[in-house]
Order: sequence, then structure tokens, then C-alpha cells
Amino acid sequence: MGYKQNRNSKHKFEFLLTDVFGGGWQKKIFEIIALKIYPELIEQKVIKAGWNSSHTEISFKKFNIMTKIIFDEFDVITIISDDEKGSLEVIENWVKLIDDELLLNQ
Repeated sequence: MGYKQNRNSKHKFEFLLTDVFGGGWQKKIFEIIALKIYPELIEQKVIKAGWNSSHTEISFKKFNIMTKIIFDEFDVITIISDDEKGSLEVIENWVKLIDDELLLNQ
């Protein structure tokens, strides 16, 4: 598995998962967040649903840091946070944990 930081993003922090694609991972990523990160808040919503693709997101809050995982209509999975309370180290630790857990579950 893998991920990379998008340093040219309009968001404060943005990471792309590079080895998994599509909404099929949505349920597993939701479970990983709930069972391994233990957020104070977690929610999932559909932005746009279509016949061949969808655009959904998972939002969670931990340490008062809001983070979103976006599953876009092009099957790209992006993890973003614009929260001023966030730090690169904290967000990247969550990204690495999600990536490592996906690797174990393949």
C-alpha cells in the first residue's frame, strides 16, 4: 500500500491513497477509523450517487481536529484536513494507520 502528500493542494493537509481506489473501500475505512482511531465524532454521507460511480465522504473528529476522507467520482481516495488545530504529524499518523490496516486486510 502507499500514500503521498499533495503539497500543491488548496487544503492545509492532503494525502492521496495510491494503491487503493474506489468506493468499495469505504466500509473498511469507516471501520478502521471507528475501531483504531476512536474518533469523538464520525459520519458518512453521499454527495452524489450515480449508476457507475458515486462521490461520498467520511468525516471524523479527534483531538478537536476535523478530517475528511473523500471518495470521488473518479475513484480517488483523498484524506484532507483544513483544521488549524491539526499538525502534519497527527494527520500523517492517521493516514499511515489507515494505509497499514488496508494492507493487512487485502
